[in-house]
Amino acid sequence: MTIDIAIPLDEDAASALQSDPVKRQVLGRLLSNWLRPDGQTGRLLRAMDNAAAQAEANGLTEDALNAELAAYNAERRA
Repeated sequence: MTIDIAIPLDEDAASALQSDPVKRQVLGRLLSNWLRPDGQTGRLLRAMDNAAAQAEANGLTEDALNAELAAYNAERRA
């Protein structure tokens, strides 16, 4: 059984989800698995931590990532 809930999102994210039912389903499954108290959360968080550690080991710092994101957003708005 699934239950619809409201989650605050920025306009771009909300628009993307409203226009793409497949994305909504995928994101719903991801959140359901992530928030489930049966250990799924731990596996996902470990995977995210591993990805972050690999990125950092390869020289990707949070500052570099934020700069790349800012540049990408500026290009999209131009």
